[in-house]
Amino acid sequence: LGRNFTLSGVASWSQVDLVQRYDGDLGPQTLSYGGQDEMIETSSLEARLNYDGERLKGLVGVFHATRDAERKSASLTNVEFPRATLVSLLTAQLVGGGYPLALAQATAGQFATAYIAQLPVSPVDYSSDAPELVETTALFSDGTFALTPNLSVLGGFRYDREKNTQSSVQT
Repeated sequence: LGRNFTLSGVASWSQVDLVQRYDGDLGPQTLSYGGQDEMIETSSLEARLNYDGERLKGLVGVFHATRDAERKSASLTNVEFPRATLVSLLTAQLVGGGYPLALAQATAGQFATAYIAQLPVSPVDYSSDAPELVETTALFSDGTFALTPNLSVLGGFRYDREKNTQSSVQT
């Protein structure tokens, strides 16, 4: 580019793939489980034009980076039916309706036993998709001017612009 100018640059790219799995009930059968799959791709590029003069030295440059992430997760959790809560609620309703306490407790207990035999757990099935995109662009410059052999003035600036786009869909 000339005697006093040099052009330099650097570029990078990376990809991270992450797979996580867990067994929520730690039993021999897989009744409660979950996991997350994540893929993050990152790239960046920087270019600089350097000037190296007798009294003035400096540079001007540009930078751009992108991070693109895909995150998906899913889980199934089996929540045991709260027998004591059901018995308590039914007993209160029956006593309020005129049943003697002992009969209300016995009736509520029998109903809870029959109900829980049919539905021992409530399955909570969850999934999410949460993509993210981050884009960063910058313009920068700095320079040094020698006022004397032992005294210089340094100045510079940097302008950044970053855009974050995120969404989340959960079911």
